[in-house]
Amino acid sequence: MNINELFDRPDQFLLAFEPPNGVFVEMDRDAYHQSIFCDGRIAPKSKEAAKVPLASLLDHNESENYDAPAISYVFHIAHCGSTLLARALDVKSDNIVYREPLTLRQLATEMSAMQFNATEDWHRRLRLATRLLGRRYNKSGASIVKGNVPVNFIIPELLAISADMPSIVLYFPLEHYLMAILRSPNHRKWVANIVNEMQHAITRKAPLEKDMSVAQAAASLWLAQIRNYHEAIITNPNVVSLNAEDLFQSPEAVLRAAFDHLGQARSDADIKATVESDLFTRYSKNPNAEFDNAARLARREALRQEITPELEEARTWITRATADNPLPAHLANPIFGESPELLMRA
Repeated sequence: MNINELFDRPDQFLLAFEPPNGVFVEMDRDAYHQSIFCDGRIAPKSKEAAKVPLASLLDHNESENYDAPAISYVFHIAHCGSTLLARALDVKSDNIVYREPLTLRQLATEMSAMQFNATEDWHRRLRLATRLLGRRYNKSGASIVKGNVPVNFIIPELLAISADMPSIVLYFPLEHYLMAILRSPNHRKWVANIVNEMQHAITRKAPLEKDMSVAQAAASLWLAQIRNYHEAIITNPNVVSLNAEDLFQSPEAVLRAAFDHLGQARSDADIKATVESDLFTRYSKNPNAEFDNAARLARREALRQEITPELEEARTWITRATADNPLPAHLANPIFGESPELLMRA
């Protein structure tokens, strides 16, 4: 493997850190387009993985002068249409979209475990990961990275590296979030797992208490992420907010605004074709399953009747948790329309 080519082209993707090595898989533009996620679910060109000593990668990354990686991010609160948005933005000829790269998740969970006392080694690996995520096939195009929930807790570190690049935070107000995140036993288990994994990161922004109910734990996770988004928006003028409901209800207008914000303006015909494609009539994480906005709303309305007491429980918890440090009423800098009240009743 030629290390200079590795740093120049995306044909080898840094899948994971496995000290003392970095694990790479072979890709091409089609493989990236087909990879709904860039973690263990990636669809590489070849199943053979290559291990490269981290020491040589880190040294090479620091041995030459290079421009800071020009990365735009889609940060999201989970189960809010982020995969749909990221796949809709994925225009093979113009850009490259890396969806949930595992390396950033690894760095975020490690940062939480270190209680944000990051080592120089951690920062070196962050610079390496972002350098490689800045690679693209079209040099005049964009590199877009969709994070995941742990990555929301290293937003300042990421934006410091790709300063002034346009990014998006995708979110739900509290009750819409709860109805997305508590809709099945597996989703509830996910809440418990992520809160346990990221507890040190969460408690920097929101309280966690012993023997919390799943509704309270979900509310704490939501609060921590919303505080991160609020801080990112008020300190970075190129970070915009996007209410996920607007993506579902007005997809053409939202996609037009998103492409414009990311410096990749598309024609109305192209955007209309995307919205009328299978992408918006299939489940974005599993294209074999039919799913659209009408099905989403029907599912949510049915669930509302089941979890109304939990919605109230979470609202009461948020009111208490924010008594001494109130939330803003809205997230600022909406990319489309007006930002809803964060504590609106759904």
